[in-house]
Amino acid sequence: MKGRTNTDTMEIINKKLLSLAPDQNIEKLEELSGWLNDLFTDLNRRNSLLLEASVKASQILISNHNFYDAVNEVIEIIGESILNNRVFIYEFHRDIINSDEVISLRFEKEQGKDSKRVFESKHQNIPASYFPEALLNNLKKGDIVSSDNCPFSEWGEFLLIPIFVEGSEWGFLGVESKSIKGENFWSESDKNAMSSIASSLGQYINRHFQSLELIMAKELAEESEIYANSLFDQSPLSIHIASTSGVIEKVNKSSESIFSVHQNRVISKFNVLTNPIAIELGWNKFFNEALASENEVFRTIIFDPGAFGFRGEKKVLSAVAFPIKFKGRVKKIAIMYQDITNNTRNELLLKIQRNLAYSILSCKNFPEFYAIVSNEVDSIIPDNNLYVAFYNEQTDSFSIGGINRNDLDIHIESWPAKSSMTGYVLSQGKTVFVKKNDILDLYSKGKIEIVGAMAEVWLGVPFRSESGVSGAIVIQNYTNPDSINPSDIEIIELIANEIKIFLDKKSAEESTVKLTKAVTESPASVVITDSEGKIEYVNPKFVTTTGYSFEDVNGSNPRILKSGDTPQVVYKNMWDTILSGKEWRGELKNRKKNGEYYWEDISISPIIGDDGFISHYIAIKEDISDRKILINQLIEARDRAQESDKLKTAFLQNISHEIRTPMNGILGFIELLRDPDLSSQDQNSYIDIIEKSSHRMLKIINDLIDISKIEAGIIQIKLSEVCISSMLLDIVTFFTPEAEKKGIKIDLKCGDKIKDLTIISDYEKIYASMINLIKNAIKYSIKGEITIEADLSGEFIELSVADTGIGIPESKLDKIFERFAQVESNSISRAEGAGLGLSIVKAYIDILGGSIWVESKLGVGSRFSFTIPLSYQSETADEYIEKSSITKSIEHMEESRVLKILVAEDEETNALYIKTILKSSGYDLIFAHNGKETVDLFRQNPDTDIILMDLRMPEMDGFEAARLIRAQDKSVVIIAQTAFAFTEDKESVLEQGFTDYISKPIRKDELKNIILKHSSI
Repeated sequence: MKGRTNTDTMEIINKKLLSLAPDQNIEKLEELSGWLNDLFTDLNRRNSLLLEASVKASQILISNHNFYDAVNEVIEIIGESILNNRVFIYEFHRDIINSDEVISLRFEKEQGKDSKRVFESKHQNIPASYFPEALLNNLKKGDIVSSDNCPFSEWGEFLLIPIFVEGSEWGFLGVESKSIKGENFWSESDKNAMSSIASSLGQYINRHFQSLELIMAKELAEESEIYANSLFDQSPLSIHIASTSGVIEKVNKSSESIFSVHQNRVISKFNVLTNPIAIELGWNKFFNEALASENEVFRTIIFDPGAFGFRGEKKVLSAVAFPIKFKGRVKKIAIMYQDITNNTRNELLLKIQRNLAYSILSCKNFPEFYAIVSNEVDSIIPDNNLYVAFYNEQTDSFSIGGINRNDLDIHIESWPAKSSMTGYVLSQGKTVFVKKNDILDLYSKGKIEIVGAMAEVWLGVPFRSESGVSGAIVIQNYTNPDSINPSDIEIIELIANEIKIFLDKKSAEESTVKLTKAVTESPASVVITDSEGKIEYVNPKFVTTTGYSFEDVNGSNPRILKSGDTPQVVYKNMWDTILSGKEWRGELKNRKKNGEYYWEDISISPIIGDDGFISHYIAIKEDISDRKILINQLIEARDRAQESDKLKTAFLQNISHEIRTPMNGILGFIELLRDPDLSSQDQNSYIDIIEKSSHRMLKIINDLIDISKIEAGIIQIKLSEVCISSMLLDIVTFFTPEAEKKGIKIDLKCGDKIKDLTIISDYEKIYASMINLIKNAIKYSIKGEITIEADLSGEFIELSVADTGIGIPESKLDKIFERFAQVESNSISRAEGAGLGLSIVKAYIDILGGSIWVESKLGVGSRFSFTIPLSYQSETADEYIEKSSITKSIEHMEESRVLKILVAEDEETNALYIKTILKSSGYDLIFAHNGKETVDLFRQNPDTDIILMDLRMPEMDGFEAARLIRAQDKSVVIIAQTAFAFTEDKESVLEQGFTDYISKPIRKDELKNIILKHSSI
């Protein structure tokens, strides 16, 4: 109707009214319908060109009876309305030959060209698999697809809208834009407008199919009235035909969907001029204007379903009314309505989004932002309670982030999330819109609790920012259940999304501050260079580490730190790696400003710009100089440990040989002693060999025990007065016969100052040390002389043993005193012995406060020297005095009564050995063969003074027997007989009720001394 005069319009209307007669042909009815819809194209021009195109497209599809012309015109309008490269329509269908799903291009408009129907074969029957699966799946589900969420390399920035025909996917409408890559080009308004066009296309396609059916029906039935009524009913516009007196005489089906009022309540029952609702809404004035006008009358009205007693949301309607004349007289008034609520709401949403987007940039904190949110919500959904709650996961509670209270609110700043409506929203993870009855239903199911006044209507939308902040925005009303309607959901969801964006923005700003602080205060050096390697930034740690200030290095290349010791191939590999866009890691030796060298663990990463090229490099560098030293120390320690393992293995092999050798001698000659024809001379000789082998094996075992005690740190010091010259004379006298058998002379040289000198030290350890050194000198010497010297050196006595033996290789001198070291040396000797002597000697000398060293030359001889302090400094009691008191106890015992001793020993040989040792002492001895018998005998002899308890016995072990005896008598002396040798074993024995313990093999003197020690008589 654009460009027509009023007279032209009236003349056309009159002609069209004539075509309503039932005897007119079908083409005139179609022309009337097209004309009516064409009239509607001039209604309410949209601010947005695309919205205007949507309306035009709808009108074209309603008015044009030629399917292909109509669709071509629609995409022509779309193409001229927005900036795009191409507008197109694709159809889903099945291939005729194999029934595979294919997609064909049906219509297309390219920029600068006319729209056209497409016939080219290359655009037809395209396999569905050619398109991204996600793209097709979303379209078939009814979702809008854009390049923002589903890119497709064949197209640029695109927007695809599904076209459904009678609920089934038919195809899709698409536009391809000129927008800059990466921009979020498609707004919600664009999508809504395109959706409206696609919806109209779907309806038009449906009507096209239906039209074909109607034409066939016409050809068969030739009943134009049926077709006219069908066309009237199928119109997407709500059409009312009223008499000139205001009575509604006819309405179409679309009217019910818009007004939510059934035809039966309107036809012949509703008068536009007299009905109170019509008068209140101003419809009567609108009708009178149309009745008096020669042309169409336009108006925008608000429709409230509640006025008719129905629940529902208010709608914004665009209405056009015009008179229908017959022979110059107005016979009817036609009124058409179109629901433009969504278009109006889209404009409103766009305004809200624009205001909030500005607020996101301008507001400094959430309270400021919430104030804007509250004002926006109040402007469109007034008189409601609004609040934003933030969730605390640790306390499982909400706190108020912002609230707009009314008089009915309970003033609570925080509340538990559990069983609250807000908590229910968060648990659902989606929008919850409920009325009072729904709230009661949730309460009855135990999902929520009701605290305070109950809302008549409640809407909550959850949000969760990328920074992890979550919560919900809630709007509710306590008095009016219709104050919030489903259409408000989109507004609140939009605001929830803007809250999320605001929180993410603030989190990003905080993260930037934290990142800046982290780089500035980083314990590692940070260097940032441009793409050419010129330094643009260094942090304070770099300055501290290198000594260079930022001014020193600004614009320089990091090569100023080069030490010159790093191979060039390392730098080549580094540049090859980072130029390829990958991270390089490695260690470099660099040089500080003062020339000092240091090691750095370096990570260099390229920074890729928006253009895809490297814009900067960032290096994170840690000073690892101390770590390098530690690693070298650990490597040395590892090597020593590996060497020690080798030595221990060799030691075990050697000790196995050393134990088997005397054991073979003992067992072999014991077997020979069984010969009844053996002479007494041979018998004595064999016994001597067995005794010698036994002593040798006991020496090995004692060495093992000694070295174990040294390892465990349980060596005890027994102090006494030691006359060095007298001790040395005794040792020389003892070893002289053995040395002379090998042709070796022993020479003793004592300085004048020590001939009568007595020191306070451990006699046994000094004696054992000298014995070891002299034994070694004899063992490793074939002939020659052994010289033993002693002299005073300050506060120490210095003793030495020199020989003319085979000597020690220089490479072995630094290991000669290490535990297990001697056993690996095949060059020193093949003589018997475990090779632990020198390590024991060194341990003894160290314990006594002295030092030991060796001088040797291979093939010439060796000289071992050590020093002993004149007086041993100890924090413990003087053992020399204890020894004196024991001696007195022995003397006292000789004058006292006989002790009663209970011996618990299951081995007959050991029991006999103990009996033999103690029989001369006159003790009253009682023997038990197991733990149970021991307990029984003690109960029969409660006057027992001492119990010698073997720990491992049948029926009942020594631990259990001691426990039962202690329960009866806490004071009796119980001495454990054990093979344990370590401190922790002794402590374990003493903790379980034993008074003392004696180690096996039991020596006669030790047994007598420990009995005397614990005698109370």
